[in-house]
Amino acid sequence: MRLCENLQATHKMPRRRNTNTGKDLENRIASIAKIYEAQGKAVLHKCDPPSRTININGRVITTLLKNPFPDFVGTWTTNGGKAIFIEAKSTQKPRLPIMCKSGGVTVQQVTSLINWHDAGAAVGVVWEHELEWKFVSVPQIQKTLLLKRGTQPRKSIRWDEAEPIEKTGANWMDFLKNLSDQYC
Repeated sequence: MRLCENLQATHKMPRRRNTNTGKDLENRIASIAKIYEAQGKAVLHKCDPPSRTININGRVITTLLKNPFPDFVGTWTTNGGKAIFIEAKSTQKPRLPIMCKSGGVTVQQVTSLINWHDAGAAVGVVWEHELEWKFVSVPQIQKTLLLKRGTQPRKSIRWDEAEPIEKTGANWMDFLKNLSDQYC
């Protein structure tokens, strides 16, 4: 028996963690935001969650706090400086959970998106599934929450219900067009 087979036979392999953290999507959106800024269309920046770092007897502990903002915030230069708020979500299944505790658009995030939308900002969710991208607007979220599944409100949006985001190249999507369709 080879060494690696022997190790597998005697030790239980650790369970694999979910590798879909959404960081690839966030990095892609940040790259696209730089292009929008260079073109003079929009200024959009990643909004990292606030953190608190404390020192307890020489041991540094950092805690992430609730983020009061969506993943990306900025202004729409070509639309009079209108505020833009984008939440980025990446899922392994072709559905986007909404009003959940984690793993989708949380209750806090839905509430925040609706509040910004009602205040006049351009708001949406850029959703990635299997390296394809769709756009979910606040009205789409509200419409879905009014639908019933049996006697309960629906708590997810199916992939085919979201708006396609135009792709111009293998790694480039134009979600600003989806915002334009929604808000102009």
